[in-house]
Amino acid sequence: LTWSDEIYRIFEIDPAKFGASYDAFLTAVHPEDRTRVNQAYLRSVQQRTPYDIVHRLLMPDGRVKYVHERCETLYSPQGVPIKSLGTVQDITDRKQAELAVEERERLFRTLAEVAPVGIFRTDAEGQCLYVNDRWCAITGLNSDHAAGGGWISALHPDERERIADGWRAAVQARQPFTAEYRFQRPDRIVTWVVGQAVAEYDECGVMVGYVGTVTDITERKAMEEALRDREQTLQKVLMERERLSQDLHDGVLQSLFAVGLGLESCKQLVDQNNLFLIRGNLDRATSQMNGVMAEIRNFIAGISTSLMVGETFASAVRKVVQAITDFHTMECAVNIDEATAGSLSIQQASQLLHIVQETLSNCVRHGGATQVHIQLARRASTSRLTVSDNGRGFDPSQRHGIGHGLINITARAKLLGGRCVIRSAPGYGTRVTVYFPKE
Repeated sequence: LTWSDEIYRIFEIDPAKFGASYDAFLTAVHPEDRTRVNQAYLRSVQQRTPYDIVHRLLMPDGRVKYVHERCETLYSPQGVPIKSLGTVQDITDRKQAELAVEERERLFRTLAEVAPVGIFRTDAEGQCLYVNDRWCAITGLNSDHAAGGGWISALHPDERERIADGWRAAVQARQPFTAEYRFQRPDRIVTWVVGQAVAEYDECGVMVGYVGTVTDITERKAMEEALRDREQTLQKVLMERERLSQDLHDGVLQSLFAVGLGLESCKQLVDQNNLFLIRGNLDRATSQMNGVMAEIRNFIAGISTSLMVGETFASAVRKVVQAITDFHTMECAVNIDEATAGSLSIQQASQLLHIVQETLSNCVRHGGATQVHIQLARRASTSRLTVSDNGRGFDPSQRHGIGHGLINITARAKLLGGRCVIRSAPGYGTRVTVYFPKE
C-alpha cells in the first residue's frame, strides 16, 4: 500500500510504524464495519466496478471517525488485477451532523407518538409533511389524507375559510400561528382545538417549515358555553326582578297612593261634618281598593291589568287620571292621538300607562301641581308621550332630585327602544317626554 500524507493524518498512523499491507488497513477499520468493507472491495475487484463506501475508523483512544473511500482497480490484458487507485475523505463532521439530525428526528417522532396533543409538521410553504396519531384521532383523517393541504378538509365547514386564510397569511409572513377553531370528523363529531405553530429553522438559520400542536379544548368550550347560559339566565332573572319592582312601584303602589288620597280627604271632611261627601269618598276609596286587590291577584298570576280587554289606551289613561283627581284638586288635560294610540302594541301601551301613573303620582306627591297636560302624538316614525305640569319643579342635575320613580320612567323608555327627556327647574314645573319608535 502507498498512502499520501493526508491519509496517514486521517488514520492517525505513524508512517514509520505502519505495516503497509491490506490486512493492516483492515485492522484500522472499525470492527463492526470490517467485514462489510472487505466484501465491498473484493466485490468491486471481482466485478470490475468502482469501490465506493462510507465506514468508520476506530482510533486507539476510542474515538470514531467516518471516512468516504473511492477507488478503481486497474487490470492486465489478461484480466489480472494490477493495482487500485483511490481517495479517502474524512467526513466525520458531516456524518456527526447527519446523525444528530437523525437522532433529533427519532426523538421528535417518539415524543410525538406519546404526546397527548396533536402534532404536525409542514414544509416552508405550509404543506403538511407529518401528523401524529393523536392528530389523526382528533380529525378523523389519516396521515396520507392530511398530507399537503388535505388537512383543510378536516376543518369544520364554518371554519375552513377563516383558518385556511389565517394559516396562509402566517406562513407568508413567517409568523407564529395561533387560533381556536373546530374540526369535524367524518362521523360528524366536532372537536374544539387551539392550534399553535412556530417556524422551524436548520443549523444555518434557514426556515425549513413549521412545527405545531392542536390541543383538544372541547370540554373547556362546553364549560364556557354553560357559563354564558348561566350568566344569561341570571341576567334574565335580574331583569325580571327589576320589572317586578317597576310594576309594583308604578302600578300597585300608585293605586294605593290614590286610595290614600281618598282616605286623607275623608279626614278633612270629618272636621266639616259632611257625611254625604265622606260616604262618597269612602265608596270611591273602597272601589279603588277592590281594584288594587284585583290588580295584585292578576299581578301574581302574571297578567297585566293596565289595559283591560276591550279598553283603549286613551280610556285607560283617563281612568288613571280620574283615580288621582277624584281626591286631589288638579286640572288634567288629556290629548291622545287615536291613530298613534291604535298602533301601540300591548307591551308599548302597558309601559306608557305605567309612565303616566308614575308622572301623575310625582305631580301630586312632589310637585304640588294644580295643572297637568298629557299628550300622545307622532311625528314621522317617532312617537312621543309628554306629561307636563305647573308644579314646583326641581333641578335634574342634582342627583338627589332624581327619585326611584323617574329612574323607572327612564328604564321603561329604554324597554320601548326609546329615550326619556326630563326638563325641569325650581318654580317652573316639570316636563317628562318619552320618545319611542313605531313598533
